[in-house]
Amino acid sequence: MPRLPLFLLALLVVAACDSSSPEDALVGTWTLSGVRTDVQATSRTAQTIPDRSAAPTGAITVTGATRASLGRVANLFADPDGNLNLAVESTDPLSTTGYVQLVVSEFVSESQASLIDADAGLSYNAYFTPRRSLVARTGGRFTVAPVVMSNGNVTATASGILQYPEVALAPGTPTRVESYEESIDGTLQFVFAADGSFRATALAPDDDQSVTGTWEIVGGDEVRITARQAGQTETVTFRYSIEAGTLVLETRDLTESDCVDECVEFYEGHLFASRGSLSAINRLTTYRFSNRAQASARAVEAPARVRRPQPAPFPILGPLLPGR
Repeated sequence: MPRLPLFLLALLVVAACDSSSPEDALVGTWTLSGVRTDVQATSRTAQTIPDRSAAPTGAITVTGATRASLGRVANLFADPDGNLNLAVESTDPLSTTGYVQLVVSEFVSESQASLIDADAGLSYNAYFTPRRSLVARTGGRFTVAPVVMSNGNVTATASGILQYPEVALAPGTPTRVESYEESIDGTLQFVFAADGSFRATALAPDDDQSVTGTWEIVGGDEVRITARQAGQTETVTFRYSIEAGTLVLETRDLTESDCVDECVEFYEGHLFASRGSLSAINRLTTYRFSNRAQASARAVEAPARVRRPQPAPFPILGPLLPGR
């Protein structure tokens, strides 16, 4: 049997919580129901950046042989080298009915724009060498200048404005700059026994996998879980609470998960912060568990999602978050 992924060793590690009698409150079976991540940035200087925790307003209008209004941002990123990538869509990318996507990329030496009209079976392209600025930013406003693209027979023109709310970063103050919910690839169950032992099981269509270990409540609002498998031991401490029958576990600032160097540079581009301005990036991940047992449940394969650019995942929890 293949070994259970490391994230379980950390996540299994997620099963103890709070109540007037914390140990009693945790005894039983809990099923993972949701994951949320909040990203906090600390800046060395005062600056204003787009609030990436909110959806933008506005739209990119496409006219010509293809006509569409594109408002769903699938990707928006600038890197330390000055490269920029914007992908905006008309509908969910899994749908081919009326689905149109525009991708604008600005590289150091050239720019390009590509438009796909899945419903009509058309695709368009435009290339600019030397580089032409196709996307201009002022605060949280991103303006796509009229870009004419062609497939050799017909043309389409894209232009418009996407407006994000703005968030101010004060020097030395951690500020939430991005939030997102993640779908769950499979089903995870945690069974906590009154004697302090636990079992975590990943329910999969063809192979359930489990690890075992121990748990204990430490401090006023933390739970420490130690998981062991194949000679490996991992201990993780979570902040915990129980709210209306839902177990909430939070983790942040794990030593193994420090965001430094290339990771901070990545977020400076991703958040459109000034280069070299961020001193720290912290991620708070919140797991929610239902106390309704689903022993017969099996994971349903999650649909593919547009992946956002990112640095290597944090060692402990990163693998849990699909598309991260």
